Amino acid sequence: MRTLLSADCTVVFNEIMYNPAGTDETLEFVELTNQMAVDMDISAWRFTDGIDYEFPEGTFIPGGGYLVVARNPIAFEAATGISDAYGPYGGQLSNGGEQVELRDRTDRLMDVVDYNDGGSWPTAPDGSGASLAKMDPGTPSGPAENWTFSAQVGGTPGQRNTPDPSAPPEVTALVDLDAQWKYEASGTDLDTAWRAAGYNDSGWNSAPAPFYAETPEKQSKLTDLVDGRLTADNYFAVYVGAADGTDLRLIGRDSVSDWTSVEYFNNVEIRPDDHIYLAAWEAPGSDGGPQMLIGEFDLPDSTKLSTNIADWEWVIGPTGATPGDLLSDPPPPISELQTLISDANAGATWAAPQVSLDRYSSPWGSQIGSSFSESTRYIWPDTFGSVSITNTYETYALFRSVESVLPAAGNTELPLGPTTYYFRTEFDFDGALALTELTLDVAIDDGAVFYLNGEEVYSQNMPSGTVEYSTLASDEVEEASFTYYISIPTDHLVQGTNLLAVEVHQAAAEDGDMFFGAELTSKVWPPSPEQLWMELTFNEVESASEDAFWVELVNYSDGPIDVGGFLLASSTGDEYELPAQTLASGEYLVLGEAQIAFQPDEGDRLFL
Repeated sequence: MRTLLSADCTVVFNEIMYNPAGTDETLEFVELTNQMAVDMDISAWRFTDGIDYEFPEGTFIPGGGYLVVARNPIAFEAATGISDAYGPYGGQLSNGGEQVELRDRTDRLMDVVDYNDGGSWPTAPDGSGASLAKMDPGTPSGPAENWTFSAQVGGTPGQRNTPDPSAPPEVTALVDLDAQWKYEASGTDLDTAWRAAGYNDSGWNSAPAPFYAETPEKQSKLTDLVDGRLTADNYFAVYVGAADGTDLRLIGRDSVSDWTSVEYFNNVEIRPDDHIYLAAWEAPGSDGGPQMLIGEFDLPDSTKLSTNIADWEWVIGPTGATPGDLLSDPPPPISELQTLISDANAGATWAAPQVSLDRYSSPWGSQIGSSFSESTRYIWPDTFGSVSITNTYETYALFRSVESVLPAAGNTELPLGPTTYYFRTEFDFDGALALTELTLDVAIDDGAVFYLNGEEVYSQNMPSGTVEYSTLASDEVEEASFTYYISIPTDHLVQGTNLLAVEVHQAAAEDGDMFFGAELTSKVWPPSPEQLWMELTFNEVESASEDAFWVELVNYSDGPIDVGGFLLASSTGDEYELPAQTLASGEYLVLGEAQIAFQPDEGDRLFL
């Protein structure tokens, strides 16, 4: 007999609660999901085999959505709070497994699942309170390997059963650029004890970062002026603002819709940490050619910020956001750009321009090449030889200078003199250690060593070997600039309170400036189904016939687990909630009968 692994696979089974915890079988439910991107009309579709139910006229499942059918919708709502479940259905789902079919109004078989409580099928749904849950809603319902048990008691009716592996990570700033740090700048050699979590820093001062020290001759200006000249094919606008989009300001837009005319923006006021942003677009409906941009800015230190692949990055604007083909049309609004910048920063979707050409390249060079310096080049976000993505999606390309235009200004001034400055700050972390990445954004003048919970995780511009108070940085830094997305190890990160400690070193005994700014960010990826359920598990269980019953658990994850809130349950409805307690990786936990306050009988099942 052939086993049907997949039927028409438009609307399919996604979750089955066939044996709820305890004896209340009224909490049974079946969940369907629509694998299509469009709404599906399932009017007069019905369940056959096992249970009986026909969907009323006007029943739709949204594209990618879920629909729950409960054995007793009133009891189901009381238990879950979900008020839109369909039902009741006739019959009862078998606790030992059976075949359930879904047929459309013409009696065509749309999906089938023949579940079981043994063999290759997960056993946890058989009375633990967990449901039989499909790991990926896009997979066929037939194979047992496509199913698991829900990660929570009661299942996940009305939503995805497991985290979407394609979902973006959760990004959190653990230490902000302007975070409070304790610091020691007296010139005292603190050896190595200062970097440990238990060190007594109660006598240290506290202030917001960034920190700086400088002679009057090197004092940073709060604002400065730059001059710029640009053109684009065909329209553009100039903005300045911070890398995260805060304090974003429109400087102006083009006044001539002709790429052969170079336009000038003089005396543009720039603040510390400002980046230059350039939005470039073509007329709506245009596909006459790819999006080109060329320009340069004269900086206060007599250098130039020129358009080229190395110094600029870009991101695509929202679909359909082309501002227009009239010079009177407003450029992309500040609020829209700030959202775009924030999303691009969080998703790390900024990219370098893909194409660049020399300023004298044809057909533009003969008319505008002499207006720019040798380092300035034409740049295109994605292509030169075909229609640009900006044409395809009727939008603009937003370019951003990779570096801030001026050196970063600090929040807290420290005295000059010490060879080494010490900094400490604490942060809390409660994410999954095994799924976490850590990155640093730092600006250092001159060198620094970073420690996480007492262990070195990053060094910048410092010599190899043992670093002491008197150790000088490898090279003198003229002006501190940020280095972004530095990956650091997570081996020493812990759930709970963490310490980030930094020592900043001068490059010379009488150095005329110092700067320290840092931001620590975590990126926590969604877990796979295996990672959800294999962290804490049974290791050994005493026989129920023994007088002193006990259960041994083990942490199989690569990090500590707070076991508080885990439930030890029997198939007869007994439960014990574990109190808060941290179990280290590989550590065992024995729970005795006196602690759990129940002893199962022979043949009972235990669930965690």
